[in-house]
Amino acid sequence: MTVLGISGGTGFCGQEIIKRSIQKNIKVVSYQRSKKKKCDYKVSEFSLENVAKIDVSLLDGVDTFVHGAALVHKKETNRKYQSLNFLATKMLFQMCAEAGVKKFVFFSTVGVYGLTSATKSLNLKSKLSPKTPYSKSKLDAEKFLVENSSSYGVEVLILRLPLVYGEEAPGNLGLLKKIINWRVPLPFKGVDNRRSIISVETLANVVTDYVLGKVKWQGVELITEPQPLSTESIVSKLNKNEPIILFSVPKKVMKFIFLLAKKKMLYEKLFEDLVFESSQSVLDFVEKELK
Repeated sequence: MTVLGISGGTGFCGQEIIKRSIQKNIKVVSYQRSKKKKCDYKVSEFSLENVAKIDVSLLDGVDTFVHGAALVHKKETNRKYQSLNFLATKMLFQMCAEAGVKKFVFFSTVGVYGLTSATKSLNLKSKLSPKTPYSKSKLDAEKFLVENSSSYGVEVLILRLPLVYGEEAPGNLGLLKKIINWRVPLPFKGVDNRRSIISVETLANVVTDYVLGKVKWQGVELITEPQPLSTESIVSKLNKNEPIILFSVPKKVMKFIFLLAKKKMLYEKLFEDLVFESSQSVLDFVEKELK
């Protein structure tokens, strides 16, 4: 039986990947802080702060390791991001190689392009210009993995991910979901911006098929679903298409309000475009309900 090792197994993406893995008869070992789990799989204690203390033997038998754990968008120092997102990834990859792991999947971010909005679509070859400690640490990890994959004898797949959508999504989507649940009118009617997304179900299908050898990608890939969504559409999906009151506000007015509140990035995420061209088609992995 194929064995998947995964860090960040208690997280939003990790839980879905574990669920899909079990459905596809992939044995799972989740490397995580807590012992909590929602179904039948093995748990090994793990934290990014203590990677150096991991016994390599804990990785024995793992065929593919999916590294999803990361320090994400918290007010920490640049050194903290480098330690947990770059150096910890480097050490973990080296341990995987020593343990005989054949494939290593790393979750990166479209944040490496350094944009929250753009008038033209971006692709895998667009200029890299990370602005945050988080995205910089992710790009550093990318570079190390690409440069050392061959010498360590481990196949590497790096997935640059846009906004990941789904139930229980964290971050800005989670906040938007909470606001929707308040059942208050929202100023998103007619907001026809275009934002690239990928559903957590699609991501999990890609990863598990890669684990099974059905997906042959290698190196760095940027994956998004074919159809970008507007903020209005995202709100509708988060609300499961139940009735919600939306009203229209001129875009210039919303921009003025957000700039006055010093929330330029949030304004761009809600009202402007950010579209990426997927380097690989994910049509075969898209859930029917999201088409």
